[in-house]
Amino acid sequence: MGASVLSSVLNLTKSLTAAPLLSIPYSFLLLTPHLATCVILLLAVATSFTLKASVRASRRLIGDTGAVNWAGVARAAVGGTRWKYYRGGGEGKGGGEMDVVDLVVGVLTFGAASGYLIAISDSMSRAAAVVPLAPELQKWAIDRKAWILVCALIVIPLSMPRHLHSLRFSSLLGNLAVAYVVCMVVAWWVVNGPQAGSLRDFGVLRSVRDTRDHNWSAAVEAATQGWRDLAASDLDKWVYGFYAVSLIVNLMSCHQIIYTVYNELQDHSPVRMGLVIDASVALSTGIYLLVGWFGWLTWREKVVGDVLNNSLSWHELPFPYPSSLHMQFNYTHAVPQ
Repeated sequence: MGASVLSSVLNLTKSLTAAPLLSIPYSFLLLTPHLATCVILLLAVATSFTLKASVRASRRLIGDTGAVNWAGVARAAVGGTRWKYYRGGGEGKGGGEMDVVDLVVGVLTFGAASGYLIAISDSMSRAAAVVPLAPELQKWAIDRKAWILVCALIVIPLSMPRHLHSLRFSSLLGNLAVAYVVCMVVAWWVVNGPQAGSLRDFGVLRSVRDTRDHNWSAAVEAATQGWRDLAASDLDKWVYGFYAVSLIVNLMSCHQIIYTVYNELQDHSPVRMGLVIDASVALSTGIYLLVGWFGWLTWREKVVGDVLNNSLSWHELPFPYPSSLHMQFNYTHAVPQ
């Protein structure tokens, strides 16, 4: 039975909503909110275009190779390059060949999985440090190695299914965790309010008011004040700006999974695939913009690299990390077989 459009949107959205979600308010601080918003929107357009281009390329190949995956498209692009290796005894003895694409995928997956496990173990150990537990449990709960082991035990069985459609429920759980983070950040701004004058200082309210009064030159001046401040800043701020751009660019990295979505979708016609891609990109873009804007408006210059470390209590901290963990599940499952 093929995957439905809803299941495909859930899986693709969870892959698009990456771990840097919690750092988006910090990138807004470094890059200014208006410019960061433009970069995210441009990234969304580029992601939608490249995903559709990838699907179109897969349709060209599927007639010759059957079910298409990322490795198959990559091999077609590089000509199936192979790397010869030898284990000793001279050339041609005790050796073999390895596809360069397989090697790259293996290294990439190992690096991503290690990074996720370390990040999640650090976050969970910090959260557990403020949870009131018995002394014997507290010692175990704040141990990074213990959390790495727990995460690995969760990842391994979820990496076994051969079909992405089998992970639709974990995708739903991951998306609910992300929704919780978004609601929590927005609710924190609603309950506590932004810092005094934060909107006014950046010219947003003034821009809206001038636009309403048809004072277009004043509206443009108010709306672009943050950009002019960035242009007039010193070299350090430009360096931070490039760092923020690199952080945002890493948000929508899901291209290795689109081929699995295409193969498993019950009706993978161009219209249905376009619907899946557009809906997933739109949802993830909305999530990033909500967290970025409301996180920045709430804490402004006090925002840190992980927005949850600003003012949230201990019982709120663990919820976002299952989302990051489930993103890793989809990533490891999407590796070409």
